[in-house]
Amino acid sequence: ASASCGIFITRMICGYRNRSALRSDADIHSNGIMNTLRAQAPDPENITVAAWIITHTHCDHTGGLIRFTEKYLGCNNVKIDELILNYPGEQDCRDWIEKNEYYLRQKSIENYFAFNPAGKLTKVHSGEVRHIGGAGGTAEVYSAIDPDVALFTTSDEAFPLYLTDPHNAHLVNDLHLKETINAANRITEMDIPYTPGTSRVTDNES
Repeated sequence: ASASCGIFITRMICGYRNRSALRSDADIHSNGIMNTLRAQAPDPENITVAAWIITHTHCDHTGGLIRFTEKYLGCNNVKIDELILNYPGEQDCRDWIEKNEYYLRQKSIENYFAFNPAGKLTKVHSGEVRHIGGAGGTAEVYSAIDPDVALFTTSDEAFPLYLTDPHNAHLVNDLHLKETINAANRITEMDIPYTPGTSRVTDNES
């Protein structure tokens, strides 16, 4: 049996613009993702990613998964057990078609299931303990969730600015968080199911 590599969260400067792939950057980042997985996996020839998280449908977040699943489609030594995403509904994405939101939403999900037909798709929403903390939330929503872990995906330089938003300050300072993680440029491993305080930074590029 393969050992899990934990959670993989991506924000890549690659993706799809006007429905055409930015292949050069995407290929570079896809290779980088695979090299990282091989370096971190207990068995580099038998890799299982427990979960791949995408926070929203912008191309620099979806592009890494889209190109990775295209490039390594049919590769028998790597699989992704679960895709965790924070996407708007289909109609909302259709309303934002000028930003390619609908295309990126559908393409990333379609590619994931082509890559792993038996994979699990999880929509992050207010009823789950897995919650993506960042701009755009409300104090009321965060209070209703009252999560154990808040995960931010911005730079260390921008992180203090995020915390000046009232809803983020409420999340971090007023609720019952056991852990706050900011991804920045670090590679952080998190096992699923996740226990607060057990994440591991395995590579720090900051």
